[in-house]
Amino acid sequence: MKKKIMIGYTNSKSEEKRVALELYNYLLNVKEFDVELLDFSSCFSVKENNNVIKKMINKIFKNNYNINDIKIRNFILDFNPNIFISTNYKISVLIENYSLKCKIINILCEISLDSNIKHLTRKNYYVVNNTVIKSKLIKKNIPSKNILVAGTPTFNIDNINLEEKDLTLKKYSLDNNKLVYLFIANGHDYFYEYFKLLTKKQFNINIIFISGKNRSLYDKCSNIVYENNYKNVLVLGYIKDFYNLFNISDVVITKPGTSTLIECMNFKKPSILLPSTTIEERKNLNFMVKNHLSIKANTPTDLVKKVKLTLNYKFLTKSIKNKLMKLNNYNACKEVENLIKKI
Repeated sequence: MKKKIMIGYTNSKSEEKRVALELYNYLLNVKEFDVELLDFSSCFSVKENNNVIKKMINKIFKNNYNINDIKIRNFILDFNPNIFISTNYKISVLIENYSLKCKIINILCEISLDSNIKHLTRKNYYVVNNTVIKSKLIKKNIPSKNILVAGTPTFNIDNINLEEKDLTLKKYSLDNNKLVYLFIANGHDYFYEYFKLLTKKQFNINIIFISGKNRSLYDKCSNIVYENNYKNVLVLGYIKDFYNLFNISDVVITKPGTSTLIECMNFKKPSILLPSTTIEERKNLNFMVKNHLSIKANTPTDLVKKVKLTLNYKFLTKSIKNKLMKLNNYNACKEVENLIKKI
């Protein structure tokens, strides 16, 4: 008889849905499993940064909260899963309230553990990105045997059809004798000053600047390249070739968003992290810098200094890469499959 697996996620953070979809597509191919995917966004319609969320969570923790979406509620009860996998820990609280006879696996889609997380049940299982988070969970009285360090189930690089690096470099007319610095702006206007000063220094490197869907930022940065006739700088808008560009990069310049840092870990890419815009990103930045997994640059001038540092002292990026290899070198989806079979 097949094990019934239900995977729940919300759209509050992009990585939650992404991890859920990746796990769902992977586990569908395991013949011993019957797998369902469920979106719980309607149950958590209040924004995470709104104070109202605190009242809602307190209600959940007092066990007075019921799923208000009848379709979701009935679907869960009818399917009656053996294993429930949650990419948002609040969902697992809801499932516990229904007293289903199922094991619960929480996938913590985080680089560093949110100190505000409460209601971590000892009997549940936890899949975490790294050993640092495991240590923090143990301090919260979660048994070590219930914590699986498996990276983050986003994708397995071996399963991606990446181009040969030389082909990607040629496609974008990049000099294959120069290092590639991938600058991911993702639409943030304040990165313009960083880009402007960095390109002005004309380091002997390739710079790929991804502006995202911000057309104004794209135009301003493109004008800098055109007016100064920079031959080693490429400005791109919204792209679908992201993984190939990540693959050819030697250093990534970005803000410390969880999704991007997970990519850095998966691809084993050293990063220079710019100022963060949210509490979660600041926690990510502190974690990465404290554990010598990234370099921090606070201002445009500081970014120039840090790029120069990585060029003059190449052992710095090599050391970071070696640490990333040790910290996060897993096939996370396979590890989760093994955990399901074990419990």
